[in-house]
Amino acid sequence: MRILLTGAAGGLGSHTLSYLLSEGHTVIAVDRVPLTETLSSKLPPSHAKSLSNKIVDLTSIQAVTDLFDSFGADNLPEGVIHLAAIPTLGLVPPLETHNINVTSSYNVLYSAASRGIKRIAQASSVNAVGLSFTKEERQYFDRLPLTEKEGYRPVGRICEDQASALVRLFPGTRIASLRFHHILHTKSEAYTHAHSRELWAWSSIDACARSCLLSLTSEGWGQDHNGGGHEAFFIVNEDLIWDGGLSPESRGSGEYTTSALELIKYELQDKNKVGDVDESWWEGNPRRGLWDCSKANILLGWKHVE
Repeated sequence: MRILLTGAAGGLGSHTLSYLLSEGHTVIAVDRVPLTETLSSKLPPSHAKSLSNKIVDLTSIQAVTDLFDSFGADNLPEGVIHLAAIPTLGLVPPLETHNINVTSSYNVLYSAASRGIKRIAQASSVNAVGLSFTKEERQYFDRLPLTEKEGYRPVGRICEDQASALVRLFPGTRIASLRFHHILHTKSEAYTHAHSRELWAWSSIDACARSCLLSLTSEGWGQDHNGGGHEAFFIVNEDLIWDGGLSPESRGSGEYTTSALELIKYELQDKNKVGDVDESWWEGNPRRGLWDCSKANILLGWKHVE
């Protein structure tokens, strides 16, 4: 498959680039900066032949238009994975983060869909349901475990709304919004970052890269009669990443027996941050996570395997 990958010089982007090439795909790597020499030097010669690198400012609609026009109508990519974004708040001013992420997403997705590219994936975030970037007094979850059907919170929604609008504008286009959590390389790293406001979870960078490709290649989903539509997917680990007791200060104590329901009661129910809790979700696995990723399991064929 010939795939256009944006954000290819970034953390997740470069990892996804290597994965796509290892799976035999041809990649057009797009970023506002060149690929690092370290990344390029690690690619086997056979992979390097399947890679082209383009430097583009994706916030410029003219630059993105020129990029897609350069392929010609008969040589367009077969799929697009849009990972270019400011990955977290605080790296640049909030308004700049908003403008970069929202504009680049629309420019890339519109340019692809309007030219007939049917398979598209974009990076989204679990913050669509309101996590650490939502003020603590406003954090609330309607029910647990969380599914993609739950209500949205103030952060993280706009790029998904754009995707929903574009599949209506261009029937037959299929877009996956991949709601990644805190992306890390190893489980040991994840334990040091686990936090109640993020519901004690993480996303393996390997699992994220796989989900990107599966979003393009998986079959059997799409809402409209042309096989298109927009779907959001949680891409999150399946078990708790917390090695303490109930209090946040107990991190690192090695108390891996603390159950999800104990944590939910202490951190969420007692603080009026959650509505319904389906306790049957944790029957047989008290350390099961608070995220239901069965939609990605069923529709994408994805599992969170490190």
